Amino acid sequence: PIMDVQDLETFRDRVNKGETTLNGHLMANIDLDFETWTPIGTSTNPYHGVFDGQGFRIEGLYVVQSSTSPAGLFAFTDGALIENLGIEGKINGGSRAGGIVGSALDTSITNCYNKCTVIGYGPSGGLVGGLYGESIAISCYNEGIVSNTNEENVSFNGGICGIGGGSSTIARCYNIGTITVTQGA
Repeated sequence: PIMDVQDLETFRDRVNKGETTLNGHLMANIDLDFETWTPIGTSTNPYHGVFDGQGFRIEGLYVVQSSTSPAGLFAFTDGALIENLGIEGKINGGSRAGGIVGSALDTSITNCYNKCTVIGYGPSGGLVGGLYGESIAISCYNEGIVSNTNEENVSFNGGICGIGGGSSTIARCYNIGTITVTQGA
């Protein structure tokens, strides 16, 4: 059970050190108070478990990543299930940026929402920066602003997903957030 910021940080640290199938269940809303967040899952230890928000939200999420690393609450997932979760805050940077996941491979994201402002350097989406393999997003929505600072990648901005590949599916999802391009970097 994840009850507070310390529990969420401990969960992240365990996953990032190799316990990639660890399951997490939120037991309350968590406010990260816009302290810089290191995402869950790394390129060598992508998250494989079940993360159930149980209808709770993580607010005050603040992620700042380099232009070469995925950005989101989760950076890398592979075979994960993320469900019943709300995210509020700001994502800044990342080669693939999304409120929930930066880079999702064979991952299911269901009944989730994003109210983060997502400003990526590469493909950017309200929920997921990159949705690959047999990933699915079902019954999700985005209210956050999605933007991209790399003018060459602006066609890869989306309310739900920035870019998809493989046999990814998006169903019963909607976007009411603004999708823009930012001049610069």
